[in-house]
Amino acid sequence: SSILYMEVGSALPLDLIRIALQVPEGLWVGEQRGLRNSLEIELPPGKYMVNVAQPKPARIAVSRDRCLDFSVLLRATPVSPDAKADAKEVADAEAAASG
Repeated sequence: SSILYMEVGSALPLDLIRIALQVPEGLWVGEQRGLRNSLEIELPPGKYMVNVAQPKPARIAVSRDRCLDFSVLLRATPVSPDAKADAKEVADAEAAASG
């Protein structure tokens, strides 16, 4: 397994961005702290869907199209030294199953 750290940030308060991770059990949503939204979770090897979204500001009555400036950071850190070997085994098993 690995520790996955995901973070999104924006430069302006009206441009708050949220990050979430879809797992078989449901949706894990990041924690908002100022202009940064982050999530840290331990995951087994597999394929996961990352969602990046902008919540609608509650105080703005008029919706306007505009550019959005934000950053995304994703980092996976193996829990065990054998994580690379485990990931290769999973990839080899998936390749064998599909071919």
